[in-house]
Amino acid sequence: MTKDNNLLGTFDLCGIPPAPRGIPKIDVTFDLDANGILNYKDEDERQREKVASKNSLESYVYGVKQAVDDCGSKLNNNDKNKVQRECDNCIKWLDSNQTAEKDEFEYKLKEMQRICSPIMTKLHKGGDGGSSGGNDGPTIEEMD
Repeated sequence: MTKDNNLLGTFDLCGIPPAPRGIPKIDVTFDLDANGILNYKDEDERQREKVASKNSLESYVYGVKQAVDDCGSKLNNNDKNKVQRECDNCIKWLDSNQTAEKDEFEYKLKEMQRICSPIMTKLHKGGDGGSSGGNDGPTIEEMD
């Protein structure tokens, strides 16, 4: 008989203040279709993927922004300004599109990577060949 039972899910209840027995009331709902199939898991998976896509975009944008802020003279001002402007625009977009779908977050990430990757490559290679403003001497990394 128990072989036909399916585990619908598990959950932990936390953050509930102590109360006398019978006072806290917690409702748990499962969404089953006419065939008895649980739909809630699919919805949760879509939501998890959406949040993961949003987090990837935020991580990328803030990481690029931080790298450019900390790069010193490794990038010229045009590249710095371009990346900072794109990052600021993306952050504004994120703030005003909190309910965007997974595909929208992924598209925005690809756009940011398309714009920022060439500049980040310059940064990681040690600059843009000395055209950043008159510093023709070796960098600290080259002296080591």
